[in-house]
Amino acid sequence: MSDLRDRLRRLSGAQESERPGEKRRVISELRQRLKELEHPVSRLEDDEGEGDAVVHGPEGGATLDVGACVPGERIEIDEDQVFVASTAYPLEHGHGTFRLDEAEDLSQADMAQAFGEVRAPGCRRKGILYMDTETTGLAGGTGTYAFMIGVGYFEENGFRIEQFFLEDLDGEEALLRTFERRARKFQCLVTFNGRAYDVPLLNSRFVLSRLPAPFPGMQHIDLLPPSRRLFRRHLDNCRLVTLEDEVLGARRDGDDIPGALIPGVYFDYLKTGDGAALGPIFDHNRDDILSMVSLLNRIVAMHRAPYEFPVHLADIARLREFRDGREAIELYLAAAEYASDEREVYDCLWRASLPLKRSGRFEEACALWRRMLPMADELDPRPYEELAKHLEHRCKEFRQALEVTEQALCRIPPYAVSLLGRLEHRRRRLEARIAREKGY
Repeated sequence: MSDLRDRLRRLSGAQESERPGEKRRVISELRQRLKELEHPVSRLEDDEGEGDAVVHGPEGGATLDVGACVPGERIEIDEDQVFVASTAYPLEHGHGTFRLDEAEDLSQADMAQAFGEVRAPGCRRKGILYMDTETTGLAGGTGTYAFMIGVGYFEENGFRIEQFFLEDLDGEEALLRTFERRARKFQCLVTFNGRAYDVPLLNSRFVLSRLPAPFPGMQHIDLLPPSRRLFRRHLDNCRLVTLEDEVLGARRDGDDIPGALIPGVYFDYLKTGDGAALGPIFDHNRDDILSMVSLLNRIVAMHRAPYEFPVHLADIARLREFRDGREAIELYLAAAEYASDEREVYDCLWRASLPLKRSGRFEEACALWRRMLPMADELDPRPYEELAKHLEHRCKEFRQALEVTEQALCRIPPYAVSLLGRLEHRRRRLEARIAREKGY
């Protein structure tokens, strides 16, 4: 075995030969031979003489090969092999309250309104690739591997999920090549927190393997930011499993493996060669991808027909505020009528008043500020100040502006020194202007 190791080391450290494909083939064969010598493979036969591949681990116990535990196959890629688990779903398949046949093409308006991609063109349903990775840790960096890359995409008559699995760390290059060949066929990538984690991690792995990454030519929709804008006021957190349960109506069974345990299970697999515990990881990854499909279409539906989701009118209005001020005003006012909590009504009226003020619709804004006065907190004089400024600078109604300012002063507690100072300064200025009007 030491001779094999020495030969492998010499080949790995040698300069590029004239036939790099032959070199990769020899190295792959040597690595496979080392595995066979270190962990002999036998068969557990059934009554008909057929059985599952069994690996004898370092401790001598019999362990199951990953192919015996997870339905899949090993495919050839550049004289190497990658384990791929492929699952097909009919379009009638349901995930929570969502069915796959409800997924639609994304228009340019969808990209702009729902995801802030103002310059992005639309994308057909078949041009979208959903991606989720399982990794050896959450820290990122060059020491973190993506040992599973799961992708989902629509076919003619269904939806398919493919999971590319790293059986050995030496096979990373083949895994990345397999993923790249699949991903380059699509125009749009959809992830959940992929902009901050999955894509940077995979980019680093492609760089270390000296391979071109497929991401630069793809549009990228990260579902986490729009999910936070729409749902964080209503949920404890915006983790995908929380969104599944509270928004999508998809509850995972009790056998779902927590994400924090996944790296440890994979490290145990690398140590022992036992694939028996890997099944829940493949299940977890598939559930994540199906949830992304459902979540994408829920977000799009909320922006296409916001009034069908009255609880989220204010959240949708916030996203429209700086792109379509007029629609944001209507949404805020509708949200104020629907809200049962006074503080939420107050917040909606305030947010509706700002685009009215920016667009020069001062009388309408003043009507909202006056409506807010009874609801204002003692430490929030904003509607009083805005009304006083309008009366002073635009209407030249100094006495009315002074009256509104004094009302605000009566509400401010004595410990709010900065607020009191600001309002006192306004009162003195108004009193001076009134005195000048009288000729004093």
